[in-house]
Amino acid sequence: MQNDIQALRPGEPIGISADAYKRACGPEGDVRAVYERVSHLWMLREVGVLATWVHDGVPDDAVFHVAATIPMSRMQTGVVYKKPPFDVEEFIKQVEERTQS
Repeated sequence: MQNDIQALRPGEPIGISADAYKRACGPEGDVRAVYERVSHLWMLREVGVLATWVHDGVPDDAVFHVAATIPMSRMQTGVVYKKPPFDVEEFIKQVEERTQS
């Protein structure tokens, strides 16, 4: 969804509404959890952590699977965090394991 919207406005910052996430997730989806996990993936991609597993701008399926299943703490609005709410080293380890099997 994010790539489709970005393709309409290449090189420009984009925002995706909660309603768009709701439509993508369906009625049973936890939109806030999906938004937070997608945001963390974007951050990891921007700092180059995911470079090995991104092809033509799209992360491998293993990246999405691990992002959807790795334990994360829910971040609070207005709080400045010094690190992501999940174990990045474990995230990388799990992605490596999924891509090597």
